[in-house]
Amino acid sequence: MHLLDKDIYTGEEITENYKYLVEKWGEWEIIGGENAGLVVRYVDIRNALFSGLMITYSILTIFCLLFAIIFGEIVFPQLAKLYSNNNDEMVDVATLKSAQKIDEITSKKEWF
Repeated sequence: MHLLDKDIYTGEEITENYKYLVEKWGEWEIIGGENAGLVVRYVDIRNALFSGLMITYSILTIFCLLFAIIFGEIVFPQLAKLYSNNNDEMVDVATLKSAQKIDEITSKKEWF
């Protein structure tokens, strides 16, 4: 990305760097053509952006996004509901057992 930086390189070096980038990635003609008076050409960064590593990175990013959506919106809320229901049931069972033991204690002993 810094090969065409005018603060770092001189005009001659920028020209050489541009030729190097055109050889490596190709050239993209936006405006004009063979017979046009004005032609705008750039280094074809599409080839650089969609090289093998970038495609791998993009696929990994999409996979992680889908993974986060699936777990964040489907799996974790279901687990939270499951554990909440189990916890409520355990509280109800503990309350019933405590009430039963209190009834047993109060029925065996007299208070006065």
